Amino acid sequence: MATQGKTDKGPDRNTGPKVVMEAYDFAKSLHEVVLRFPRVERPGLGADIERACREVLLRLVEAQTTPGAGKAGPLRAAALEIEKLRFLVRMACDFHLLSIGRYEAASATADRIGRMVGGWLRWVDRGSTQGREDS
Repeated sequence: MATQGKTDKGPDRNTGPKVVMEAYDFAKSLHEVVLRFPRVERPGLGADIERACREVLLRLVEAQTTPGAGKAGPLRAAALEIEKLRFLVRMACDFHLLSIGRYEAASATADRIGRMVGGWLRWVDRGSTQGREDS
């Protein structure tokens, strides 16, 4: 049976901040990349890349569900994991586990997610600062 009008599979992709779905898609794509690593690299560098991706995603989900200024902690943790992930992906490229093209695509996605997280964090910090000034 054909579905009409719905191109995405799974849950509604229009709920919550866009950065959460970006991080989810990024984790999925890097998982596919890690599956192509040589078997000897998967438990080490591959596992580190996948763990960092999951941590980014989980911290963003935590920020999404945390009220008010409490979002800042999970967002800072996500930003730190994105930085770690950038270096892990670069290392995978240096070890010739990723092509230059895949590295550039992953790096661009990590940068885009990092900018979104930074913007969200600035918005949260601005809101918490305004709340203290109003008191």
